Amino acid sequence: MRREIIGWFAALFWIVFAIQADNCHERLRIGCRDVVIEKRVCYFDEQRICFKSFNNECEMQLFACHYGKTLARYDNKFCELLQFMCDEDLNRYKWPPDYFEQQIATIYKKKKSKSFVQQQRL
Repeated sequence: MRREIIGWFAALFWIVFAIQADNCHERLRIGCRDVVIEKRVCYFDEQRICFKSFNNECEMQLFACHYGKTLARYDNKFCELLQFMCDEDLNRYKWPPDYFEQQIATIYKKKKSKSFVQQQRL
């Protein structure tokens, strides 16, 4: 009796797994040809612990299917946090120009000199 129950359970598991795998492979084969790109979507990759940005929902489903991942959707603002971006998204990020640090230093000096002048007036 136990063997029959275990056998039925195993058969049911493999049938469900095979159907899911077929849907995934069919999805990969079709791709995202007819999808209209509205705006980027942001997902959290729980295995890598980072946020990944996709052009649309279809691309996310293909990525999840291909790599066997479960992704949770988040607001797009999370995908702009540099410290939590997945590595490949950092390559697409629009980095500031090379002289960015010099600009920040100049702004900081201006703020510091203004505060010094304000203290002198008091």
